[in-house]
Amino acid sequence: MKRFISVLLGLSMVLALAGCTKEETTTKPKKTKDDKETSDTDEPDTSTTEDTETEPTDTEPTDTEPTETEPTDTEPTETSEDNPTTFTIAHTLENLELYSLPSDYGYAVAYTEGDHTSMMGVSAYCDDCYFDVSGYDLLEESLDNIFVSVMEMTDEFYEKEKAQFIEDIKDGKFHTSKCWISNTIPFRADSKVCSFEITFLSSEEDDIAPAFYNLRSDNGEMIFFEDVVTDKAAFADFIESYLLNSPDFPENDKTALSAIVSAIRNDEEVDFTLGFDGIFLFESSDKYFKVPVHTLDNCVNMEFFGNTPEEYTLAADDTRTIEWDVDEDGVLDTIHLDLTFDEYDFVDTMTLWFNNEKATIPSEYLTDDLVDYDTFYLMRAGYDYYLYITYSMEGIGMQGYAFVWEDGNFEFLDPFEGGFRGFPYDPDSFLFNTGTQVMGTGTLFGEHNINGSGLPQLSYGIYEKSFYGASRAAVTKVDLEATEIEDPSGATGDTITIPAGTVVYFQYIDTNDSSKEVRHFTSIIFSTCAEDEADRIFFKVVLESENYDSGITFGGIAQDELFDGLQYAG
Repeated sequence: MKRFISVLLGLSMVLALAGCTKEETTTKPKKTKDDKETSDTDEPDTSTTEDTETEPTDTEPTDTEPTETEPTDTEPTETSEDNPTTFTIAHTLENLELYSLPSDYGYAVAYTEGDHTSMMGVSAYCDDCYFDVSGYDLLEESLDNIFVSVMEMTDEFYEKEKAQFIEDIKDGKFHTSKCWISNTIPFRADSKVCSFEITFLSSEEDDIAPAFYNLRSDNGEMIFFEDVVTDKAAFADFIESYLLNSPDFPENDKTALSAIVSAIRNDEEVDFTLGFDGIFLFESSDKYFKVPVHTLDNCVNMEFFGNTPEEYTLAADDTRTIEWDVDEDGVLDTIHLDLTFDEYDFVDTMTLWFNNEKATIPSEYLTDDLVDYDTFYLMRAGYDYYLYITYSMEGIGMQGYAFVWEDGNFEFLDPFEGGFRGFPYDPDSFLFNTGTQVMGTGTLFGEHNINGSGLPQLSYGIYEKSFYGASRAAVTKVDLEATEIEDPSGATGDTITIPAGTVVYFQYIDTNDSSKEVRHFTSIIFSTCAEDEADRIFFKVVLESENYDSGITFGGIAQDELFDGLQYAG
C-alpha cells in the first residue's frame, strides 16, 4: 500500500480522530487484522545540530558518446581477481515496501493590515511508517515504539501551541506562525536491514538533531556502528586515502568529513545509515558522505552489504563514483562522473564514464545557465538499470538527466524537471519534488516510480505541498462553489458554498479528478479551519492548470481573485 492510500487513510484518520484526546490520538493505528498494544520507546535524540530540508543542487554536462547493454539474469555475482574481496552481489532480499501514514494538522486565521492580508497559524506534520509484508513482527514492534514517541512529541507541540495561539488571537495579539515537522527518510527497508533517518524542524527550537535508526529486520534490534565497522582505525584510514585525498572530493567538505573521521578514531558516537554498497556518515540531517565498502572486508562486516531486493537504488560517493557489477559478468564496473568547474564553482563541463566508455548528453540539452551539481543515482527497476544525474539551475530549480543501460553502456534517455525528495531507495516508490505556483509559491511532492519509462512518473495522481507555518492556508475573497467530501476514499457529497472570509487549508492535489472534460483539470482538496477540528469541512475545488504561464486559475478565475493571504517567494 503506497502513498495514495496513505493520503486517503491519513485524511480518514483526521476525519475520525479530529475530536479525540491526546491519549487517543497518540495510539498508533493498526492496519493488520490482529490489533496489538504498542508501548512507549526512548524518545529520539534531540540534542542540537544543523537540520534543514534536503534540496538538490545543480549540474551541467559535456558531450560524450553512448553505447548500450542488456543486463543478464540476477545470479549472485562474486568479484573477480581484478577486485579481490569477499563482497558478493545478489538480489535475493525481500522489499518491505515501507510507507508513511502521516499526521497532518493545521489551524490558521487571516490577519489584515491596510490592504495587505497575511495568514497566521499553527501546523504540525509527522510521518508514521508501516509496511505490509508479513513475517517481521519484531521489527513492526520496534517501528511502533519509535513512531508512537514521535507522534506524541508532535501532538504535544500542536495542542500546546494551538491553545496558546487561539488565546492570543482572542486577545487581539499579532502572532507569528508556529510549526513542527517530522520527516522520515528511509535508506533501506528489506528483509535484512531497515535503516532510516528522522528529521525534526520546529519554529520554536533551533537545530533539533535528527535521529538515526538501523534495525535488523528479523528481530527489530538496533545495529550499532561497531556491528558494521569491525576495525575503526582501518576504516578511518580508508576514508582518508579514498575520499579526503581524492582530487574529486569537494574541498569545502574536507573539514566536515575530517571531523567525522576524528570521531571514528576516538571511538565517539557517529550518525550513520546503511546502503547496499556503502555506509552513509552524516554531518547534519541533510548532508551525508557515502563510504563504499566493497574492498573493506578487513574492517567492515560484509553481512550487511551486497545483497539487495530485485529493485534498489545506489548513490554515488563523494568522488562521484559508483562501483557495481552492472553487466553482471563477475567484475565490478566503475561509473564515474567527471566535472570541471568555472571560477565561481559552477559546473562548466560534465562527462559520464562507464569503465572506459563515455555516455553522451545531446548538445541541445546542454545549458549555459549557472548549474550546481547535486548527486547521481543508479537504479535497478525490473531487469533494467537507469542512472539519474541531479542538479539545479539558478532561477529555475531542480533538474536532471536520465540514462538507460543498453548494449554495454549508459545511453542518454531524456532530461527531467524536479528532484528526488529524500533518498529514493525503492525505484517503485519514492518521493519527487516539483516547484509550483498553486496556492502560492512552494514545492509539490508525490509518490513516483520509474515503471518502464525510465523517467520519474507520478504513481497515484496525488500531490502534497511542502509547508512551513501557515503557508498552506488562505482566506476566500468571494463565495466559492465546491463539492463536499464525505468519504476520503473518494465519495463526495453535495455541492456547497464556502462563504467569503472563510479560512481554508490546503490538503492535497488530486490529478485523478475527471469532473471536467478538459485536459489537465484536477482538484484541490481543502479543509476549513475550526478551533474544534471535529467541526472542519473537507471539500474539493476544480483547479484549471491548462497554462501555468498565464497564472493558476479555478474555472477561468485567477487564484489571486479567489483567495487572499497566499504566500509568494520574494
